[in-house]
This record gives sequence, C-alpha cells and structure tokens, in this order.
Amino acid sequence: MGGFILTFKILLYSIGDELFSDDYSINLVDDIVYEVDCSMINLDKRHDIDITGYASDEESDGGTEEIVDLIHHFHFFPQLMDKKAYLSNLKRYLKVLKRILNETNPERIPIFESKVYAQVQKILNNYNNYDLYLGISDDIDGMLALLSYREDGTPYFTFFKDGLQEFEAVSFFLLFFVRSSDLYVF
Repeated sequence: MGGFILTFKILLYSIGDELFSDDYSINLVDDIVYEVDCSMINLDKRHDIDITGYASDEESDGGTEEIVDLIHHFHFFPQLMDKKAYLSNLKRYLKVLKRILNETNPERIPIFESKVYAQVQKILNNYNNYDLYLGISDDIDGMLALLSYREDGTPYFTFFKDGLQEFEAVSFFLLFFVRSSDLYVF
C-alpha cells in the first residue's frame, strides 16, 4: 500500500529543507502565511543514541522529554536572535523571496507586497511570544520557522507561504510476513 503526502519545503533550491506536510492541520492566513498546528509528544530519552550509533554515555535520568512533534519529525534546530537581528534577517530573506517571485510568479508580487508587511508587523509586535527554528540544513539563509502557542496551549508554527514549494512525496507502507524461511513483501 502506498499514498501521497503533500510536503512543503523551502523554496530556495540550495536549501530545500522539508518543513511540514499535510499530515498536520494547515491554515492559510490572509494568503500570506501558513499556520501549522502541532501537538506535544513524549520522547523516551533512554533510547537516545549518538552519531556513532551506540548508547550515549551522557544519558540523562532515562525519563521522557516533551517536545513539539514538528520539531522532532522535521529535525528543526532552535535559533536564538534578538528582535533587531531577526528583523535584519527577515528583510534580507524577504528581498530574496521578492526576487524569486519576480522570476517565477510575477503576478503574485502585488499580493505579496500588500500583505507581507502587515504580517511582519504582527510578528514584530508579538516577537517575545515566538521561538525561532531552522530546518535540518541549519542554514540561516533559509526561512525561520516561528513557533508560538494558542490560548488553549496548542503549539503552532508560522511559515511564509511564498517561501515554500509544495511537492508530492510518496509514502510506502510495506508489510513483511515470514513463513518457513521465506520472506514475502507486499
């Protein structure tokens, strides 16, 4: 059995980090950002392994750690920066996005320009409520994902729509049955 999953990755082709998929609840806000609702999961820290593949000598108490599922599943890295540094990074990023839109989708530029600055102002006004993350490449030139929490405690990420590329990824589910030393794959 297999299926298709709609996945969203960073538009900048040199980066291409996958950021989320349609397995999550995705809301398009004002045709400029996606808000992706997440959930908290518990990770068993007893099974942490280091890059050598052996159990870490620096294991913690062996308990669990609560983490946002999207951070875990798409391997996000936290990024610390103050508001001034974020604004500088964002200005550079939006300039690159506008150049890419000019080359790939010029009819989108008036919509982008009319809506992006209101969204940037909303982010800056609530900057202290966000945690910043980078995708798996840990490339600061890519999109910074913004994590916040709704009033009910639900974590959600904000991503700029025009900085993403949608693509279909194939999801394969293989069933293995072992019978009399024969291996059957369906």
